[in-house]
Amino acid sequence: MSALWVATINPWVDLWAAGLWRACWQGSAAILLVWGVCGLLPQMSPRIRCWLWRLAYAKLLIALLWTSPVEIPLLRSTATPVPLSAPGQAPAAHAAFPPQSSTAGVGAPAHVVLPQPSVTPLSLLALLWLLGATVVAVHGAREWRAARLREQAAPLDTAVYADLAADFESLRRRLRVRRPIALLVTHASDRPHVFGVKHPAIVLPAALLAEADRPGLLAVMAHEIAHVRRKDLLWNWLPAIVHVLFFFCPFVWLANREWQLAQELACDDMAVLNTPIDVAE
Repeated sequence: MSALWVATINPWVDLWAAGLWRACWQGSAAILLVWGVCGLLPQMSPRIRCWLWRLAYAKLLIALLWTSPVEIPLLRSTATPVPLSAPGQAPAAHAAFPPQSSTAGVGAPAHVVLPQPSVTPLSLLALLWLLGATVVAVHGAREWRAARLREQAAPLDTAVYADLAADFESLRRRLRVRRPIALLVTHASDRPHVFGVKHPAIVLPAALLAEADRPGLLAVMAHEIAHVRRKDLLWNWLPAIVHVLFFFCPFVWLANREWQLAQELACDDMAVLNTPIDVAE
């Protein structure tokens, strides 16, 4: 590892360590605060809980990216002033330069030995963090790719499920979702999914269509439409990025669990309020 490369990355490693430490303790404090508030107020709306967890995630990123200005003191000149010579005299140019050592030869250049930069422990920690963040990011990308069933799904046969398609459009309008949502069916999964931020699509399992009754299908479709209405797919990028950057922090894992629960309960609330189904169902 060249000395120039080490000297280049060491200041960036110090900046990274300072930002990561600042974000960890400030973000952990925010997560504990939100967790305590949600525990003390169990009747709080899941929608408000979800927003509180989003604010905690945002605090982590802001504390990481926010850099405080560095104050640089005004340096005084240490050069010896050159006295002005009297009229008719030659300027005393030699006064501004220190005398040379008698041991140095005439005209011999002065050799200055500079300390060589070395790899610091913070640099090793930064390397371990980078490896861990890469592993978490790759694992998350694989899970996202495995769960993406849009390419394996087919559009709902409106001739066979005409009533279901009509109920779906009625729910979309009731939940005030203006843009169209594609309704697809798949045999590759036994759980409903929603995909797409710009062009959303809801994928229903074929087994669910064959076994569930109409109230159950209404509840499932209303829940998935609520994800589109709340723009959850767009907001989900915030905890995903935080999870990659702070994978080592146990408080982030706590936030992930509580945030996912609050998000699903918020969609359930919206589904219950907009469908004629019993709350217990």
